[in-house]
Amino acid sequence: MTTRAGVRPEAAEVFERLDRLGLKQRDLAAHLKLEENKISKVRAGERQFRGTELLRALRFLEDVEATEIEPDLPDMPPEQDYVSVEVLPTYAGMGGGGSGEGDRETALVPRAL
Repeated sequence: MTTRAGVRPEAAEVFERLDRLGLKQRDLAAHLKLEENKISKVRAGERQFRGTELLRALRFLEDVEATEIEPDLPDMPPEQDYVSVEVLPTYAGMGGGGSGEGDRETALVPRAL
């Protein structure tokens, strides 16, 4: 949703950050303990945030942004993203099956698992 011309710059910043974080007006309304229509009226320029509402909204957005930051870890080479694991050499058959002795096979498993 876009903001209108009568929106104060500090309110426009709140909505810009809200959109960037992928949050909805209802998320902000729930945090501020306001009805969602009051947030809609601020976005439309028909109402302004009270001082305490604005401060709480900014603090809420800062907290969300702080949790969104990914740790600064070094990039791993692509070959280290996976672990090579030896596949158990078994197979099923109409008879007793078998172990496939001598047939070696490996598979790559993501490290994230």
